[in-house]
Amino acid sequence: MVFPFLCRIHSFKFTFHIFLGQDHVHLAGYIADRFEARVKSKDIAIQGSGQRYGLLGRPAYIGTRLDGWAASHDLFRIRASSIDCTARIYAFLRSDSGHRAMLRHSYGTSIPHVNPEGIASVRVPTLSTDLAVKATRVLQLIELADADEEQAIREVEQWVNL
Repeated sequence: MVFPFLCRIHSFKFTFHIFLGQDHVHLAGYIADRFEARVKSKDIAIQGSGQRYGLLGRPAYIGTRLDGWAASHDLFRIRASSIDCTARIYAFLRSDSGHRAMLRHSYGTSIPHVNPEGIASVRVPTLSTDLAVKATRVLQLIELADADEEQAIREVEQWVNL
Protein backbone atom coordinates (compact mmCIF):
# COMPACT_ATOMS: atom_id res chain seq x y z
CA MET A 1 0.00 0.00 0.00
CA VAL A 2 1.25 3.49 -0.77
CA PHE A 3 1.26 6.10 1.99
CA PRO A 4 1.72 9.32 0.00
CA PHE A 5 1.70 11.78 2.90
CA LEU A 6 3.34 9.77 5.65
CA CYS A 7 6.74 11.39 5.18
CA ARG A 8 5.11 14.78 5.55
CA ILE A 9 3.39 14.30 8.88
CA HIS A 10 5.32 17.24 10.31
CA SER A 11 4.38 19.59 7.49
CA PHE A 12 0.76 18.46 7.70
CA LYS A 13 0.85 18.74 11.46
CA PHE A 14 2.00 22.34 11.45
CA THR A 15 -0.05 23.42 8.45
CA PHE A 16 -3.28 22.04 9.89
CA HIS A 17 -2.41 23.25 13.37
CA ILE A 18 -2.04 26.80 12.08
CA PHE A 19 -4.99 26.87 9.67
CA LEU A 20 -7.49 24.64 11.42
CA GLY A 21 -6.55 25.27 15.03
CA GLN A 22 -6.65 21.54 15.77
CA ASP A 23 -4.46 19.79 18.28
CA HIS A 24 -1.39 18.74 16.29
CA VAL A 25 -1.01 15.44 18.16
CA HIS A 26 -4.60 14.52 17.34
CA LEU A 27 -4.11 15.47 13.69
CA ALA A 28 -0.83 13.56 13.35
CA GLY A 29 -2.65 10.56 14.84
CA TYR A 30 -5.45 11.01 12.32
CA ILE A 31 -2.96 11.04 9.45
CA ALA A 32 -1.16 7.98 10.82
CA ASP A 33 -4.48 6.13 11.05
CA ARG A 34 -5.65 7.31 7.66
CA PHE A 35 -2.57 5.93 5.95
CA GLU A 36 -2.31 2.83 8.15
CA ALA A 37 1.08 3.93 9.42
CA ARG A 38 0.77 2.60 12.96
CA VAL A 39 2.61 -0.50 14.05
CA LYS A 40 1.01 -2.99 16.41
CA SER A 41 2.42 -5.08 19.19
CA LYS A 42 3.71 -8.42 17.87
CA ASP A 43 4.32 -7.02 14.37
CA ILE A 44 7.56 -7.69 12.59
CA ALA A 45 8.72 -4.62 10.70
CA ILE A 46 10.94 -5.13 7.65
CA GLN A 47 13.01 -2.33 6.14
CA GLY A 48 11.87 -2.02 2.52
CA SER A 49 14.81 -0.13 1.04
CA GLY A 50 18.45 0.52 1.70
CA GLN A 51 21.78 -1.11 1.03
CA ARG A 52 21.71 -4.87 0.53
CA TYR A 53 24.13 -5.52 3.37
CA GLY A 54 22.82 -2.68 5.50
CA LEU A 55 19.21 -2.26 6.63
CA LEU A 56 17.41 -3.67 3.59
CA GLY A 57 15.31 -6.65 4.66
CA ARG A 58 16.32 -6.45 8.32
CA PRO A 59 13.48 -7.31 10.72
CA ALA A 60 12.58 -5.56 13.95
CA TYR A 61 10.14 -6.91 16.52
CA ILE A 62 7.47 -4.44 17.65
CA GLY A 63 6.81 -5.00 21.32
CA THR A 64 4.12 -3.54 23.55
CA ARG A 65 6.24 -0.41 24.13
CA LEU A 66 5.85 0.64 20.47
CA ASP A 67 2.24 -0.47 20.07
CA GLY A 68 0.31 2.22 18.21
CA TRP A 69 3.33 4.28 17.18
CA ALA A 70 3.47 5.65 13.64
CA ALA A 71 6.25 4.28 11.47
CA SER A 72 7.58 4.91 8.00
CA HIS A 73 5.75 3.79 4.90
CA ASP A 74 9.02 2.04 4.04
CA LEU A 75 8.60 -0.50 6.83
CA PHE A 76 6.60 -3.55 5.87
CA ARG A 77 4.51 -5.00 8.68
CA ILE A 78 4.19 -8.75 9.10
CA ARG A 79 1.31 -9.87 11.33
CA ALA A 80 1.37 -13.56 12.03
CA SER A 81 -1.59 -15.60 13.25
CA SER A 82 0.06 -16.53 16.56
CA ILE A 83 3.02 -15.56 18.72
CA ASP A 84 4.64 -18.90 17.90
CA CYS A 85 4.41 -18.11 14.20
CA THR A 86 5.75 -14.60 14.82
CA ALA A 87 8.70 -16.06 16.72
CA ARG A 88 9.43 -18.53 13.93
CA ILE A 89 9.34 -15.84 11.23
CA TYR A 90 11.41 -13.41 13.29
CA ALA A 91 14.05 -16.02 14.16
CA PHE A 92 14.42 -17.04 10.52
CA LEU A 93 14.56 -13.48 9.17
CA ARG A 94 17.19 -12.53 11.78
CA SER A 95 19.42 -15.39 10.61
CA ASP A 96 21.95 -15.06 7.79
CA SER A 97 19.93 -17.59 5.76
CA GLY A 98 16.75 -15.57 6.24
CA HIS A 99 18.46 -12.31 5.30
CA ARG A 100 19.91 -13.88 2.15
CA ALA A 101 16.47 -15.24 1.27
CA MET A 102 15.06 -11.73 1.63
CA LEU A 103 17.85 -10.20 -0.47
CA ARG A 104 17.14 -12.61 -3.33
CA HIS A 105 13.93 -10.66 -3.87
CA SER A 106 15.53 -7.20 -3.87
CA TYR A 107 15.81 -5.05 -6.96
CA GLY A 108 17.41 -1.74 -7.91
CA THR A 109 20.99 -0.53 -7.94
CA SER A 110 21.41 2.83 -6.19
CA ILE A 111 18.84 2.19 -3.49
CA PRO A 112 17.73 -1.46 -3.60
CA HIS A 113 14.15 -2.28 -2.59
CA VAL A 114 12.01 -5.24 -1.73
CA ASN A 115 8.28 -5.32 -2.38
CA PRO A 116 5.41 -7.04 -0.55
CA GLU A 117 5.29 -9.85 -3.10
CA GLY A 118 9.00 -10.53 -2.60
CA ILE A 119 8.61 -10.64 1.17
CA ALA A 120 5.55 -12.89 0.90
CA SER A 121 7.43 -15.34 -1.32
CA VAL A 122 10.19 -16.01 1.23
CA ARG A 123 9.76 -19.56 2.53
CA VAL A 124 10.12 -19.80 6.30
CA PRO A 125 11.18 -23.25 7.52
CA THR A 126 9.41 -25.06 10.33
CA LEU A 127 11.49 -25.07 13.50
CA SER A 128 12.05 -28.04 15.75
CA THR A 129 10.12 -27.91 19.02
CA ASP A 130 13.27 -26.94 20.92
CA LEU A 131 14.11 -24.10 18.52
CA ALA A 132 10.49 -22.89 18.50
CA VAL A 133 10.55 -22.60 22.30
CA LYS A 134 13.83 -20.68 22.12
CA ALA A 135 12.50 -18.37 19.40
CA THR A 136 9.42 -17.57 21.50
CA ARG A 137 11.67 -16.93 24.51
CA VAL A 138 13.64 -14.41 22.42
CA LEU A 139 10.48 -12.34 21.90
CA GLN A 140 9.74 -12.51 25.64
CA LEU A 141 13.27 -11.30 26.39
CA ILE A 142 12.86 -8.41 23.94
CA GLU A 143 9.69 -7.39 25.82
CA LEU A 144 11.50 -7.63 29.17
CA ALA A 145 14.44 -5.59 27.89
CA ASP A 146 12.05 -2.91 26.61
CA ALA A 147 10.27 -2.77 29.97
CA ASP A 148 13.59 -2.50 31.82
CA GLU A 149 14.70 0.29 29.51
CA GLU A 150 11.46 2.20 30.08
CA GLN A 151 11.87 1.83 33.84
CA ALA A 152 15.48 3.05 33.66
CA ILE A 153 14.41 6.07 31.60
CA ARG A 154 11.69 6.95 34.13
CA GLU A 155 14.17 6.70 37.01
CA VAL A 156 16.73 8.89 35.25
CA GLU A 157 14.04 11.47 34.41
CA GLN A 158 12.87 11.53 38.03
CA TRP A 159 16.43 11.95 39.23
CA VAL A 160 17.14 14.77 36.73
CA ASN A 161 13.91 16.60 37.61
CA LEU A 162 14.61 16.71 41.36
